Amino acid sequence: MDRNNNFDCVRLIFATFVVISHSYVLTGASEGDFLYRATSGQTMFSHVGVAGFFVVSGYLVFESLCRSTSVVDYLRKRVRRIVPALLVMLLITLMVLPVVYDSSIPYTKNVEVWTYLPRNLLLATQYHIAGVFENNPYPRVINGSLWTIRYEVAMYLLLALLFALRRKRLVVVALSISVWAFCIVALLCLGTDVLQINAVFRVKNLLQLGACFWGGVACASLGMSTIRRFLPLVLTVVAIIAVLAIVYGFLDKVFYIIMPFAVLSFSLYPLPYIRSLGNKIGDLSYGLYIYAFTVQQMIVFFCRPTSLTLIFATLAITVPLAYASWHLIEKRFVRR
Repeated sequence: MDRNNNFDCVRLIFATFVVISHSYVLTGASEGDFLYRATSGQTMFSHVGVAGFFVVSGYLVFESLCRSTSVVDYLRKRVRRIVPALLVMLLITLMVLPVVYDSSIPYTKNVEVWTYLPRNLLLATQYHIAGVFENNPYPRVINGSLWTIRYEVAMYLLLALLFALRRKRLVVVALSISVWAFCIVALLCLGTDVLQINAVFRVKNLLQLGACFWGGVACASLGMSTIRRFLPLVLTVVAIIAVLAIVYGFLDKVFYIIMPFAVLSFSLYPLPYIRSLGNKIGDLSYGLYIYAFTVQQMIVFFCRPTSLTLIFATLAITVPLAYASWHLIEKRFVRR
């Protein structure tokens, strides 16, 4: 696998984007983050961050599928990448929550305490434990970032269906572009009532994240990394389209078309210093993503900071946690 790229830095940027948006929501700020205000509500940093994560995931996980010797091998790698760090984070969360727990029911006798880990580990996503963060501006939610993980796993399972076809690039190109296009068209054509249907997965979220993931798969199957010298031109064209879309108010019409090209043209064009970031500090993006929300809620619980203060305080606390998560847990399982 070609490691001469900017993926580690890009993922870290996207994780930081999520922290920025959440800092405004969790402090109860009404104005939204800078990008939300700059685009007149057309998008926000967290939207770009999560979408970017799924584009990168689609690209890299398809490459992983191609290198796998079997479906079991492919799925084993996916489990090792997600589950160990998630399990440790959930255990640490349960150990520190007593300092913010406020209920007449003893912590160890609260049923929701005992269901929190298994439900989130099985991707059922339990957000609440009664007596925790009840009076925060964004009340009760312990880790609102976990909702995306079950969508990520769903994409992994769908991609596994292509295992037998992974060497037939033309077939994979046709299928991935078809799924990508279907998600985009469905988002533009389906009514609000349909998009808000929530049966295990919310239709709108599934289509949005599906468009990003399968856009990444399509770019990988097309061999985007082989045209590196043209990637600055691709990024320039995409940037012009994005600016025009923001100015004229049609960003939602083109967002899921241009996002894979924007993310991957930057990620695949190696830049000095940026490309070596992962070698120096590791891939901190997953740890930053899964720890930050709870850290933010705890800071708000004790301090009631401004949104800007919360951004910097969260990064100061969470980056070391992410560093430890990568070097002590994630890296050990990934290298297997």
